Amino acid sequence: MRNFLLENFWIWLVLAFFIAVIGFIVFTHKRDLRLLGGSVLGSVLVLALGAVLVWGVPTDRKLIVRSLDETIAAVKDDKINDVLVHVAQGSPVERIARAGMIAFRVEKASYSDLKITIDRMTAPPTAKLTFTAFAQVRGKLTGEGPFPTRIKFNVEMERSPSGWVISHCTFDPHGGLL
Repeated sequence: MRNFLLENFWIWLVLAFFIAVIGFIVFTHKRDLRLLGGSVLGSVLVLALGAVLVWGVPTDRKLIVRSLDETIAAVKDDKINDVLVHVAQGSPVERIARAGMIAFRVEKASYSDLKITIDRMTAPPTAKLTFTAFAQVRGKLTGEGPFPTRIKFNVEMERSPSGWVISHCTFDPHGGLL
């Protein structure tokens, strides 16, 4: 709720619409084109301000989603070093990522149902993510596959000087192979 205006363009769109509607209503009663022009200009300025704030100001939630997206892209590109940039050093996730990327090649990957809970009271701030991932994997050693899978992830991230990194991860086959 803290960053509602920075993460939700709809509120800016609704506000701009109401400014335009109020301007039009006042114009119909007063017949002054300056009022109509002022309301249109006000609407455009509100939309511009909203666009700058929503797409230009990085929030923790946006940075977390960007880190998750970059991690998934690195996994699909089979670049272990790019994956490890998004993993806390020395964490169990680092060993899991290395072992998984040695054994499997992820050919396709996406996620849905992302839920993020940020705790700014911890030092460093942490976040808990839950989402369902859909992937097609192929065994690197055997070449078998691709196997479509659906996996439920619970991920913990922490803010580091380099950004949000994965510190803990559990996953549960959610329906297993598709």
